[in-house]
Amino acid sequence: MPHCTLECTVFDQLCGEGEVCKPVGFDGAPTWAGPACRPVPDGPLAASGEPCSMMENRLSGLDDCVDTAMCLGVDPLTLEGTCAPYCSSVIACEDPMQTCFEGNAGFVPVCLDSCSPLLSDCPDGFGCYPGTGDDFVCQRYEEPLYVDMFTEHPACAPGSFMVPVEGPALCNGDGPCCTSFCDLSSPDCPNAVACVPFFGDLEGVDAALHDVGFCAINPA
Repeated sequence: MPHCTLECTVFDQLCGEGEVCKPVGFDGAPTWAGPACRPVPDGPLAASGEPCSMMENRLSGLDDCVDTAMCLGVDPLTLEGTCAPYCSSVIACEDPMQTCFEGNAGFVPVCLDSCSPLLSDCPDGFGCYPGTGDDFVCQRYEEPLYVDMFTEHPACAPGSFMVPVEGPALCNGDGPCCTSFCDLSSPDCPNAVACVPFFGDLEGVDAALHDVGFCAINPA
């Protein structure tokens, strides 16, 4: 059972000898719930961007990444993924093709590949989902990464994202409330459904994302 230490953060690494601070899920939680000190695995450690493995389950925090990264994009069957480097408002991502995603109430602050939901430019098994800013990032479908503790976008299939139940989406009452992305310049939503802008204000939004919309039944 992992033990939570409020002094332990992925940036300060205030753990004992032979331990490393990693995000973990507690008591069967469906997603990462906080930081904890976990044993450093035996053998060589993988650097940021390199393949990695998670032991026990993909929320255990028992990965073989260096202490400046965590294993993400983990396949639930093979428990293999890629080491994603940590980032913050003052620690920028070194790769210009990545953006800082401070997910799960900030417990998972990692660099993820940037993407456009209109281009389907993420690897197989991954979707392009809203990030924690005016951006989009590649995440594995059904990976337990949250934009906040109430919105689990990867529960929706690639090409869609989660919206509030009371939102203007095509929901059937079963499972997550998902709606599809659409291109404002060439909308392809079903009949009687409008393609409305994803961003209410385009100030600061990358010009390549200005045409991102979503399919809505009752547009404002």
